[in-house]
Amino acid sequence: MVDAVEPVVVGNVRRLAGDRYPRHDLPGVAAAPREVSAEPVGLLKGAALVGDPIAVPPVLFHLLWRRELHVGLSPPPHTRAVVSR
Repeated sequence: MVDAVEPVVVGNVRRLAGDRYPRHDLPGVAAAPREVSAEPVGLLKGAALVGDPIAVPPVLFHLLWRRELHVGLSPPPHTRAVVSR
């Protein structure tokens, strides 16, 4: 018998699913978050290190969806959530 998945985890996966589409797969932008996340880094800090605060987050979330980058899904990903490769 399987326990129910925590509602917070389900909500976070649904949020990431919104950025699963190929339009967010931008190789030129995606290389930088991969490099910055070689060592664990805060979500927004990593995005700020990469560049454009409007263009980077959808690509970052796309990489999380594809499991190229990792973040805990139990607490909601927040501004200080740690992202790693």
